[in-house]
Amino acid sequence: MQRVKSRAKRKAAFNAQEEKEGSKRTAARAGKHILAWLAAECLALPYGEQIVDRARELLVAADINGSLPKKDAPAGMPLKEIISRLKQEMPGEIFVETYGVWRARWLFFAFPDGSIAYDALDVAWAHRRGSGFAVE
Repeated sequence: MQRVKSRAKRKAAFNAQEEKEGSKRTAARAGKHILAWLAAECLALPYGEQIVDRARELLVAADINGSLPKKDAPAGMPLKEIISRLKQEMPGEIFVETYGVWRARWLFFAFPDGSIAYDALDVAWAHRRGSGFAVE
């Protein structure tokens, strides 16, 4: 009986580690999507940094306030479609705020597991290069 319990504990620990590693891989891929998105939008480094920071602030605040959307994106919807469906008008006077909101929204819908969204923002932040964001 002791052996069975021990084996079950080891298996649970292994499964938890596998899940954690899978989340890290997903976050790394998501971070690269963020970098590609910033590059596609032709955003200079200072804007990209501000937008990444603002998206994180919005996600954290919504998580704390319990105001994250209650619905997920439809299963199987490609990331590009999620991004395009959530795009808003980009008024010049609130450029960073509007991009930050857009980024936070599509990150949430694409990656409803908050830890993956936060880790993806960390990946994007860590990979900023030169005068803009670059995809490796």
